[in-house]
Amino acid sequence: MTNSTDPLRLTAHRGEDSQRLEAELQLSVDPQAVWAALTDAQELENWFPLQAEVEPGEGGRIHLSWDGDWESDLDIELWEPQRRLRTSWPWAAEEGLRGQPNAVVVDYQIEPRSGGGTVLRLVHSGFPVGDDWEDIFDGTRRGWSYELRSLKHYLENHRGVRRAVARVRRSMGSRANQEVWDRLWSDGGLVAEGAVGPIERGASYAFTMSGGVELAGTILVAIAPTDLGATVSGVNNSLFRVAVGHERGPGEPPEVQLWLATWGVLRSQVEQIESAWESALDRVLAS
Repeated sequence: MTNSTDPLRLTAHRGEDSQRLEAELQLSVDPQAVWAALTDAQELENWFPLQAEVEPGEGGRIHLSWDGDWESDLDIELWEPQRRLRTSWPWAAEEGLRGQPNAVVVDYQIEPRSGGGTVLRLVHSGFPVGDDWEDIFDGTRRGWSYELRSLKHYLENHRGVRRAVARVRRSMGSRANQEVWDRLWSDGGLVAEGAVGPIERGASYAFTMSGGVELAGTILVAIAPTDLGATVSGVNNSLFRVAVGHERGPGEPPEVQLWLATWGVLRSQVEQIESAWESALDRVLAS
């Protein structure tokens, strides 16, 4: 059974010369909590990058890093506490677009919601149109589909608790996304006992991996054949993510990555899951 109510609305818009993403996220926390999650280094690390540094204020910067992958400095263009934040985005600098009218920027607008809570609106704009940008634009769309739900999950369930992340990754070689996706969910893939069931947002799932690791929860993101994001109820309401065709960095070969974001969980439990994932990915990509 699925839940049709989605707190995130994410749409893509394409013009003749540029394209953009627009998102609206419903949150049950106050605007101060949302602002902190976007602008405080430790709060950022609790839902988005693995490492962050912030020089606050207009003209400052936000440094994001995933253990050295996709390491970037974002220029802060607007800084209106608890109301609005706008920053450059990495590709603006890499493609020589910074300062041009179509420079890639991300604009967050925070609005109190009638009756309590907050609406976060995001506009990620300035992506040029062209074959060189299609994978970047689509990857960004898929990324925000998960990351904005990660923000909501953190703020509404684990606010103020340090995040610990397990990440297992393997090169896909020349394999297509669909082939790897099918292998992950077939016999001999991630599932040793049980079944995932329909991979669709709002569906419940439960299965056991080799090594006896049990995973169960609710699917939050389902974009076959590349992305799955789900809660893991038995690991203190953690978040599980599968990313197929993920790039390690600009121009790097694609990978399949498994993530587990945990809050208040023993490291030994995280390591048990990490070990099971390593074995599973080795099997999936063995031949």
